[in-house]
Amino acid sequence: MKKMSNSKRGFTLTEILIVTAIVVIVSAAAFTGVAITLSRARETQKNLKENNGDNFENAARSEVDAINKDAADFAEIPSYKPKDSEATEESSEDENSDESTNGGGDVDPKTTPTPLPTNTPTPKPSETSATTTAHNNGGGSGTVTFSGQTVTRGTAGSGVMSIDQNQDGSTTIGLLYNQWNDGSVQVWKNNNGTYDIKGLNNGGNVIGNALNSTGVSFNWDPINNNERFTLTDAQVTALESVYGIEFN
Repeated sequence: MKKMSNSKRGFTLTEILIVTAIVVIVSAAAFTGVAITLSRARETQKNLKENNGDNFENAARSEVDAINKDAADFAEIPSYKPKDSEATEESSEDENSDESTNGGGDVDPKTTPTPLPTNTPTPKPSETSATTTAHNNGGGSGTVTFSGQTVTRGTAGSGVMSIDQNQDGSTTIGLLYNQWNDGSVQVWKNNNGTYDIKGLNNGGNVIGNALNSTGVSFNWDPINNNERFTLTDAQVTALESVYGIEFN
Protein backbone atom coordinates (compact mmCIF):
# COMPACT_ATOMS: atom_id res chain seq x y z
CA MET A 1 0.00 0.00 0.00
CA LYS A 2 1.44 3.34 -1.13
CA LYS A 3 1.63 6.20 1.21
CA MET A 4 -0.19 9.40 0.06
CA SER A 5 2.02 12.46 -0.08
CA ASN A 6 0.52 15.91 0.60
CA SER A 7 2.77 18.36 -1.21
CA LYS A 8 2.12 22.16 -1.15
CA ARG A 9 3.24 24.08 -4.20
CA GLY A 10 3.53 27.92 -4.11
CA PHE A 11 3.71 30.61 -6.82
CA THR A 12 6.82 30.77 -8.83
CA LEU A 13 8.88 33.91 -9.12
CA THR A 14 7.82 34.30 -12.74
CA GLU A 15 4.10 34.30 -11.86
CA ILE A 16 4.62 36.86 -9.12
CA LEU A 17 6.53 39.16 -11.47
CA ILE A 18 3.83 38.88 -14.16
CA VAL A 19 1.02 39.77 -11.70
CA THR A 20 3.04 42.65 -10.30
CA ALA A 21 3.68 43.97 -13.80
CA ILE A 22 -0.03 43.85 -14.64
CA VAL A 23 -0.95 45.72 -11.46
CA VAL A 24 1.66 48.37 -12.21
CA ILE A 25 0.40 48.85 -15.79
CA VAL A 26 -3.26 49.15 -14.72
CA SER A 27 -2.39 51.59 -11.93
CA ALA A 28 -0.31 53.70 -14.33
CA ALA A 29 -3.19 53.84 -16.81
CA ALA A 30 -5.63 54.86 -14.06
CA PHE A 31 -3.34 57.59 -12.75
CA THR A 32 -2.79 58.83 -16.30
CA GLY A 33 -6.56 59.10 -16.90
CA VAL A 34 -7.09 61.01 -13.68
CA ALA A 35 -4.23 63.35 -14.52
CA ILE A 36 -5.68 64.05 -17.98
CA THR A 37 -9.14 64.75 -16.50
CA LEU A 38 -7.73 67.16 -13.93
CA SER A 39 -5.70 68.89 -16.60
CA ARG A 40 -8.74 69.38 -18.79
CA ALA A 41 -10.77 70.69 -15.84
CA ARG A 42 -8.04 73.24 -15.03
CA GLU A 43 -7.91 74.30 -18.68
CA THR A 44 -11.70 74.72 -18.83
CA GLN A 45 -11.69 76.76 -15.63
CA LYS A 46 -8.93 78.94 -17.03
CA ASN A 47 -10.86 79.56 -20.26
CA LEU A 48 -14.00 80.50 -18.28
CA LYS A 49 -12.09 83.03 -16.24
CA GLU A 50 -10.36 84.50 -19.30
CA ASN A 51 -13.72 84.81 -21.15
CA ASN A 52 -15.59 86.14 -18.08
CA GLY A 53 -17.54 82.86 -17.96
CA ASP A 54 -17.90 82.92 -14.18
CA ASN A 55 -19.94 86.13 -14.47
CA PHE A 56 -21.84 85.47 -17.69
CA GLU A 57 -25.19 86.71 -16.35
CA ASN A 58 -23.86 90.20 -15.67
CA ALA A 59 -22.13 90.23 -19.03
CA ALA A 60 -25.38 89.24 -20.77
CA ARG A 61 -27.31 91.94 -18.95
CA SER A 62 -24.72 94.51 -19.93
CA GLU A 63 -25.01 93.53 -23.59
CA VAL A 64 -28.83 93.73 -23.48
CA ASP A 65 -28.71 97.14 -21.79
CA ALA A 66 -26.26 98.34 -24.42
CA ILE A 67 -28.62 97.22 -27.19
CA ASN A 68 -31.75 98.77 -25.62
CA LYS A 69 -29.92 101.95 -24.77
CA ASP A 70 -30.01 103.23 -28.34
CA ALA A 71 -33.25 101.52 -29.37
CA ALA A 72 -35.05 104.85 -29.68
CA ASP A 73 -32.55 106.03 -32.28
CA PHE A 74 -33.76 103.43 -34.80
CA ALA A 75 -37.10 105.19 -35.33
CA GLU A 76 -37.36 108.93 -35.60
CA ILE A 77 -39.99 110.40 -33.28
CA PRO A 78 -42.21 112.67 -35.40
CA SER A 79 -42.71 116.18 -34.15
CA TYR A 80 -45.40 118.57 -35.34
CA LYS A 81 -44.20 121.73 -37.01
CA PRO A 82 -46.88 124.26 -37.96
CA LYS A 83 -46.90 125.59 -41.47
CA ASP A 84 -46.37 129.24 -42.20
CA SER A 85 -50.07 129.78 -42.94
CA GLU A 86 -51.11 128.13 -39.68
CA ALA A 87 -48.61 130.17 -37.73
CA THR A 88 -49.98 133.37 -39.32
CA GLU A 89 -53.56 132.43 -38.47
CA GLU A 90 -52.62 131.64 -34.87
CA SER A 91 -50.84 134.96 -34.46
CA SER A 92 -53.83 136.85 -35.93
CA GLU A 93 -56.21 134.99 -33.61
CA ASP A 94 -54.05 135.89 -30.63
CA GLU A 95 -54.09 139.55 -31.66
CA ASN A 96 -57.87 139.54 -32.05
CA SER A 97 -58.33 137.89 -28.68
CA ASP A 98 -56.07 140.50 -27.06
CA GLU A 99 -58.04 143.30 -28.67
CA SER A 100 -61.37 141.89 -27.56
CA THR A 101 -60.05 141.42 -24.06
CA ASN A 102 -58.75 144.96 -23.87
CA GLY A 103 -62.00 146.33 -25.24
CA GLY A 104 -60.64 147.52 -28.53
CA GLY A 105 -61.55 146.51 -32.09
CA ASP A 106 -64.31 144.30 -33.45
CA VAL A 107 -64.55 140.62 -32.80
CA ASP A 108 -63.59 138.54 -35.79
CA PRO A 109 -66.40 136.07 -36.54
CA LYS A 110 -63.80 133.55 -37.63
CA THR A 111 -62.47 133.37 -34.08
CA THR A 112 -65.92 132.67 -32.59
CA PRO A 113 -66.34 128.89 -32.24
CA THR A 114 -69.46 127.48 -33.85
CA PRO A 115 -71.18 124.84 -31.74
CA LEU A 116 -71.35 121.47 -33.41
CA PRO A 117 -74.82 120.01 -33.99
CA THR A 118 -75.70 117.20 -31.64
CA ASN A 119 -77.59 114.18 -32.85
CA THR A 120 -80.24 113.02 -30.44
CA PRO A 121 -80.31 109.21 -30.56
CA THR A 122 -83.67 107.70 -31.21
CA PRO A 123 -84.54 105.31 -28.40
CA LYS A 124 -84.95 101.76 -29.56
CA PRO A 125 -87.65 99.56 -28.07
CA SER A 126 -86.21 97.05 -25.67
CA GLU A 127 -86.37 93.36 -26.35
CA THR A 128 -88.65 92.91 -23.34
CA SER A 129 -91.21 95.48 -24.48
CA ALA A 130 -91.30 94.01 -27.98
CA THR A 131 -91.87 90.55 -26.59
CA THR A 132 -94.53 91.60 -24.11
CA THR A 133 -96.40 93.60 -26.73
CA ALA A 134 -96.62 90.53 -28.94
CA HIS A 135 -98.02 88.41 -26.10
CA ASN A 136 -100.08 91.04 -24.26
CA ASN A 137 -103.37 89.49 -23.19
CA GLY A 138 -104.61 92.39 -21.11
CA GLY A 139 -104.33 93.03 -17.39
CA GLY A 140 -103.18 96.09 -15.52
CA SER A 141 -99.97 97.22 -13.88
CA GLY A 142 -98.80 95.57 -10.70
CA THR A 143 -99.33 92.00 -11.84
CA VAL A 144 -96.94 90.92 -9.07
CA THR A 145 -96.18 93.01 -5.99
CA PHE A 146 -93.70 92.72 -3.15
CA SER A 147 -93.92 94.46 0.21
CA GLY A 148 -90.81 93.09 1.92
CA GLN A 149 -87.15 94.05 1.87
CA THR A 150 -85.09 93.25 -1.24
CA VAL A 151 -82.01 91.07 -0.87
CA THR A 152 -78.64 90.82 -2.59
CA ARG A 153 -76.73 87.84 -3.93
CA GLY A 154 -75.15 85.98 -1.04
CA THR A 155 -77.99 86.68 1.39
CA ALA A 156 -79.07 83.51 3.15
CA GLY A 157 -82.33 82.00 1.93
CA SER A 158 -84.52 83.15 -0.96
CA GLY A 159 -86.09 86.48 -1.79
CA VAL A 160 -86.62 89.33 -4.24
CA MET A 161 -83.63 91.25 -5.57
CA SER A 162 -85.57 93.73 -7.74
CA ILE A 163 -89.10 94.29 -9.06
CA ASP A 164 -90.19 96.49 -11.98
CA GLN A 165 -93.68 97.16 -13.31
CA ASN A 166 -93.65 97.34 -17.12
CA GLN A 167 -95.77 99.59 -19.32
CA ASP A 168 -97.58 96.66 -20.89
CA GLY A 169 -98.91 95.54 -17.51
CA SER A 170 -96.34 92.80 -16.87
CA THR A 171 -93.88 92.63 -13.98
CA THR A 172 -90.17 91.84 -14.20
CA ILE A 173 -88.73 90.35 -11.00
CA GLY A 174 -85.14 89.57 -10.01
CA LEU A 175 -85.23 86.54 -7.71
CA LEU A 176 -82.63 84.93 -5.44
CA TYR A 177 -82.95 81.23 -4.65
CA ASN A 178 -80.99 79.66 -1.80
CA GLN A 179 -78.38 82.42 -1.36
CA TRP A 180 -76.41 82.10 -4.63
CA ASN A 181 -78.81 81.21 -7.47
CA ASP A 182 -80.23 84.39 -8.97
CA GLY A 183 -82.22 85.11 -12.12
CA SER A 184 -84.98 87.23 -13.63
CA VAL A 185 -88.54 86.34 -14.70
CA GLN A 186 -91.40 88.20 -16.35
CA VAL A 187 -95.02 87.66 -15.34
CA TRP A 188 -98.22 88.58 -17.18
CA LYS A 189 -101.83 88.47 -15.97
CA ASN A 190 -104.30 87.12 -18.52
CA ASN A 191 -107.91 88.23 -18.96
CA ASN A 192 -109.15 84.92 -17.58
CA GLY A 193 -107.32 85.49 -14.28
CA THR A 194 -104.41 83.12 -14.94
CA TYR A 195 -100.76 84.12 -14.99
CA ASP A 196 -98.06 83.56 -17.61
CA ILE A 197 -94.37 83.46 -16.70
CA LYS A 198 -91.13 83.42 -18.67
CA GLY A 199 -87.51 83.07 -17.58
CA LEU A 200 -85.18 85.86 -18.71
CA ASN A 201 -81.63 85.81 -17.31
CA ASN A 202 -81.19 82.42 -15.60
CA GLY A 203 -84.89 82.61 -14.82
CA GLY A 204 -85.46 78.93 -15.41
CA ASN A 205 -83.19 78.14 -12.50
CA VAL A 206 -85.11 80.22 -9.96
CA ILE A 207 -88.51 79.01 -11.23
CA GLY A 208 -87.69 75.31 -11.42
CA ASN A 209 -85.82 75.14 -8.11
CA ALA A 210 -88.61 76.93 -6.26
CA LEU A 211 -91.33 74.65 -7.66
CA ASN A 212 -89.20 71.57 -7.09
CA SER A 213 -88.50 72.49 -3.44
CA THR A 214 -92.23 72.73 -2.69
CA GLY A 215 -93.06 69.42 -4.41
CA VAL A 216 -95.30 71.02 -7.04
CA SER A 217 -95.40 69.24 -10.39
CA PHE A 218 -94.21 71.16 -13.45
CA ASN A 219 -92.67 70.69 -16.89
CA TRP A 220 -88.96 71.49 -17.29
CA ASP A 221 -89.12 71.99 -21.09
CA PRO A 222 -90.61 75.52 -21.25
CA ILE A 223 -88.53 76.56 -18.25
CA ASN A 224 -85.23 75.38 -19.74
CA ASN A 225 -86.11 76.92 -23.13
CA ASN A 226 -87.11 80.28 -21.58
CA GLU A 227 -90.58 79.93 -23.09
CA ARG A 228 -93.69 81.68 -21.81
CA PHE A 229 -96.15 79.30 -20.16
CA THR A 230 -99.24 79.51 -17.92
CA LEU A 231 -98.86 78.82 -14.21
CA THR A 232 -101.25 76.54 -12.35
CA ASP A 233 -102.80 77.68 -9.07
CA ALA A 234 -100.47 75.38 -7.15
CA GLN A 235 -97.44 76.83 -8.95
CA VAL A 236 -98.57 80.40 -8.18
CA THR A 237 -98.93 79.51 -4.50
CA ALA A 238 -95.50 77.85 -4.47
CA LEU A 239 -93.74 80.89 -5.94
CA GLU A 240 -95.52 83.18 -3.49
CA SER A 241 -94.43 81.08 -0.50
CA VAL A 242 -90.79 80.72 -1.59
CA TYR A 243 -90.13 84.37 -2.60
CA GLY A 244 -92.72 86.26 -0.53
CA ILE A 245 -94.34 87.84 -3.59
CA GLU A 246 -98.04 88.32 -4.30
CA PHE A 247 -99.84 87.66 -7.58
CA ASN A 248 -102.66 90.25 -7.93
